[in-house]
Amino acid sequence: MGLNTFDHRPHNGETGDPTHLISGFLFAQSIQHGIQLRLSPVLQYLYYLAQIGLAMGPTSNHYLWVDYNQQPFFDFYKMGMLLSINSDNPAQFGNSDYTLWGEYVSVLNQWRMSNADMCELARNSVIISDFPHEVTLYLRVMNIN
Repeated sequence: MGLNTFDHRPHNGETGDPTHLISGFLFAQSIQHGIQLRLSPVLQYLYYLAQIGLAMGPTSNHYLWVDYNQQPFFDFYKMGMLLSINSDNPAQFGNSDYTLWGEYVSVLNQWRMSNADMCELARNSVIISDFPHEVTLYLRVMNIN
């Protein structure tokens, strides 16, 4: 009908009952957080199959909810989930180093990820972003890492 559309990217699955992630699965193109998916292998598998993006902020999650060693970030990445990095709540911690770049550095150091892994995380952030469909489709089809 020529109407504008928007993508739904809720703040979902950071805390609370993991059943909240069902609405993310049904209605969202991607979600912010999703660490509670660690409590539901069935939902993990559905998010993986549908390639619903997860923008996770490991530093914020570490300070507020779950220690780095308990976070599912690297496990989700190894599973092939559409995972990217975000910098949630940077002002809350009063740390000028807590930026998106700092988040990439902390992920690199915490899980000893390779340069190729880091490039894939950056690529995933473009795929789950608001970039035009032609851009994200090109990245998916060409499998550019």
